[in-house]
Amino acid sequence: MRIFITSCLFLFSITLVNTLALAGTGEKSFTPTGYRYPIMKIAIAEENSQNMQNLYTCPGSTPAECMVDLSDQSALDAIQAQAQNVEIRIGTYTELVLNNCPAGTTGSNLTAIQVKGSVSAGGISYRTSTNETSGLSVGGAEEFTEIPWGCAGAALKLITPVVVAENSAQALTLNVDLTNVLWTVPNSALQGGCKGILQGRGVCSAAPVVVPFVGTGTSTFERYLMSHRSDSATPDVADVNAAVNLVVDPNGEVYYVIVQPYFSETSPSTADALKGGPDYNTTTRSYTKNSATSVSFQTGGSVEDNRVGFADFKRETHLGTCKNEQASAQVWNYRAIKQ
Repeated sequence: MRIFITSCLFLFSITLVNTLALAGTGEKSFTPTGYRYPIMKIAIAEENSQNMQNLYTCPGSTPAECMVDLSDQSALDAIQAQAQNVEIRIGTYTELVLNNCPAGTTGSNLTAIQVKGSVSAGGISYRTSTNETSGLSVGGAEEFTEIPWGCAGAALKLITPVVVAENSAQALTLNVDLTNVLWTVPNSALQGGCKGILQGRGVCSAAPVVVPFVGTGTSTFERYLMSHRSDSATPDVADVNAAVNLVVDPNGEVYYVIVQPYFSETSPSTADALKGGPDYNTTTRSYTKNSATSVSFQTGGSVEDNRVGFADFKRETHLGTCKNEQASAQVWNYRAIKQ
């Protein structure tokens, strides 16, 4: 069986947050104009990472040699050129694995990514800077700045499995997305995925989205910004601090769900008991289509995770409630604003 891998660039949403940061006053999400990320291997695997099959392997031996600018379509095309006519064993594959470091490394090992972009926060225009300790300068030209990064990589659960049958061929497209993958943080302690100083303004990054699609045509994104209240009042638009992103196939069917934190200068902290909402720092574990206009899904690795879940998420601007699977968990009223 052969899978023909292609790569496309879409700028609509982001997931796989690397840092468990809390939204707070002065934080601001923004989309980079450049994003260099080490890609050493892209693979698909069966449940629990069994029967892993490589789709792409970097010819280099170090993360620095395998750096790819995910904002550059020509760089993605270079991966495509190296990943044609890949033979895959028969099986049902439910995971997409992306490794950013050599085999044998763990999250305690560090590599680096490089990001470039600009953001306005607190009435000041900032640019990423190569030489500034914080990674940001006031004004000036945008420059790539380096951010420390863990070597764990990422594993995405495929809500719609890739089924490989004997003597068949199909196309697997990898959609790369960078919208709001970066955010600026004022007076923040150093943490994984961030570059900054204790007194000043730094820059942080989430991992880029790599969303698979098997078949012909192009998948698209529906983006919803989320605000919350623990009381009966209607959540305010100014209190948006999270996002839900639905990935839709060419037939209009939702086949993947991504949640993520979102940062603005008015976003409440997720520690806020009234407006903080549940935890969106996670991937989706289960998904069900209720109807053409509604889906249900649960995030997090297990029932013990205090992560967000929805029983009736409508594909329009709407009000609803969300919680996790624990019986004692807080029920949050939410407002979803379709973008």
